[in-house]
Amino acid sequence: MKSNFKITFFLIYFSWIGYSNSAFSADLKTPMISSDGIERTLLENYEIPGSDQEFKMVLTVYPPSVGLPPHHHPSAALNYLLYG
Repeated sequence: MKSNFKITFFLIYFSWIGYSNSAFSADLKTPMISSDGIERTLLENYEIPGSDQEFKMVLTVYPPSVGLPPHHHPSAALNYLLYG
């Protein structure tokens, strides 16, 4: 996923409570920026009542010409491209 444009998308996913992901700040709406310039902002995070899962909504911004290799996560996710 390489582009000459900045890419911004929402990531909505469900995962098991306690699944650790250091890419996000513990504080909502506090962006975390990785060494390659990818900015991730956790917009929503809450436990799903009656289950062992939680819901997260993340705003992710990729700088121009930055991408990730194919990979997977142990969760169900939905990506929505805003622009780029």
